[in-house]
Amino acid sequence: MGQGYAFGDSDRAARRLELVAAVFAGPTHELLRRAAQMYGPAELALDLGCGPGLSTELLHTTVGPARTVGLDSSPAFVARASARAPAGESYAVHDVRSVPFPEAPADVVLARLLLAHLPDAAGTARTWATQLRVGGLLILDEIEFIHTDHPVLARYEELAVAVVAARGGPMYAGPELAASGALEGDGLTVRS
Repeated sequence: MGQGYAFGDSDRAARRLELVAAVFAGPTHELLRRAAQMYGPAELALDLGCGPGLSTELLHTTVGPARTVGLDSSPAFVARASARAPAGESYAVHDVRSVPFPEAPADVVLARLLLAHLPDAAGTARTWATQLRVGGLLILDEIEFIHTDHPVLARYEELAVAVVAARGGPMYAGPELAASGALEGDGLTVRS
């Protein structure tokens, strides 16, 4: 797998992530809201592959931990996110394929649309679970499928799947996770 984010970390890539964040904001907010109700007050939340910080902001405002830390391997994205971080939110350059994470163990760990870019989604998620406090939540927000009759979106999706696959990732990581059963056992409970 190549180093860095499949679509880069330029201003154009950041704008693309803003669009993706806008599209997925509603469902992600609902997922995080339900997680917050399930878990209760959290001291520390980590956002893996935070990019320019949009998912970190959503995690921080929805779950309401005392501290939220966004982790990303891109210094450019971390600098962009850090420049507008409110109190209680911070960022660090870290390759999320490597544990331990800075600040871990965490009460809540979020990975939104990240496993699609990594080979061995199930094994990676299992490793991430080791960075949780006992009883913590690993929230994986991934795509199961996208179906559209719109020709421009269909072509975009075709190209995005090809770019991600060329780097060894499964664009639709949701079904891979569900089929693997890798997150069951050893004290882990899967809820979807």
